[in-house]
Amino acid sequence: MSVSTKPLKGFRDFVPADWAVQEYIFKTWKDVCLSYGFDEYNGPILEDINIYNKSGGDIGTLGKELYSFTDRGERHLALRPEMTPTVGRMVAEYGTNYSKPIKWFSVAQFFRAENPQKGRGREFFQLNADIFGDESVYSDFEVICLSIDIMKAFKANESMFKVKINNRKFTNFYFNEILGIKDASAVQSIMRIIDASPKKERSWFEESLNEVAAANNYSNLVSKIDEYLNMDIEIISTYQDKSEGAVEVVKLFDLLGGRDLAKFCVFDPSMARGFDYYTGMVFEVFDLNPVNRRAMFGGGRYDDLLDIFGKPKVPAVGFAPGDMTTAIFLKQWGLLDNLSNERGVRYYAPMLSTDLYPVLLNIVDKVRKEGFNRVKVGLKEESISKALTFANKNDIDKV
Repeated sequence: MSVSTKPLKGFRDFVPADWAVQEYIFKTWKDVCLSYGFDEYNGPILEDINIYNKSGGDIGTLGKELYSFTDRGERHLALRPEMTPTVGRMVAEYGTNYSKPIKWFSVAQFFRAENPQKGRGREFFQLNADIFGDESVYSDFEVICLSIDIMKAFKANESMFKVKINNRKFTNFYFNEILGIKDASAVQSIMRIIDASPKKERSWFEESLNEVAAANNYSNLVSKIDEYLNMDIEIISTYQDKSEGAVEVVKLFDLLGGRDLAKFCVFDPSMARGFDYYTGMVFEVFDLNPVNRRAMFGGGRYDDLLDIFGKPKVPAVGFAPGDMTTAIFLKQWGLLDNLSNERGVRYYAPMLSTDLYPVLLNIVDKVRKEGFNRVKVGLKEESISKALTFANKNDIDKV
């Protein structure tokens, strides 16, 4: 029986040209994180499946996306689908050894048994950057700055992406105290409708809200939600004496303005994704390309990280861009066009004669020591014309 040469569905092969793109993405992520003083870590690719109880929903929901199995020791294990539960476990285990705040990042591979689609595969790489042990808006500000500076390091400008920011504390305050919607399940239902509405007709939006209103005896819900969705920083500032979330939003945008980063950001009350998970500030970086107008990655504050481990609460904030959405963004904006120029010059040293091979190696050793570190040596005798043909086919710059 012959075996297919294709990779498994949802998985990828990386030939050298493809891996060069990956390496460029990884290096950019790492360089910017290191410039911010974040320290690099990593963790195991396998975890106890119970670690995902509170990481992205209960196991009943997340379990459909887990690659899981029972090993010889009868342990129920899973390939990691995300890093947050792992780093949460690590902070619970080792956090007392470090002064707070802890600033960590990793670039690692993950696996999810989901339906592959554009920008999403069954295996993927992510940068995870997090700050642990500080609950101030300054940590929120730093992770957003880090996100923006990563995009700028890829040579993206404000016409290419936008950071949409919301705050769960303010949303909960506004729904509970201003709109009188105190039932948590009703708030979640409304936020899910808001989240789905950009892809739906206006009639669907109104009908869905009216169903929630009828079930909970709310009046004028559509107009109230419309008013909420039209809020801006100026309006939010009027609630600072009543809402901690409002104070955080205003302070965050003041800080962004002071660093000339407000042009990359917008307060967007419709941004609802992850509200079951985040506890305060939440943000998403959106691609503004007309052919790929979508959220690339996001993050926010999740102060309940260590509850599952029975440890004292540790405030945390972070974000996680993926390699697939990043590569799509870079390719569609033409930001990879000059990647070959950044790799360095590639050289080929052909073996024109087997008798001269020892001399050739001596020459190659010398030039490598002088910094010419991309020198490929021929392994069979060939003519100059064949050497030049080989070089042309292999994207070599000089012979």
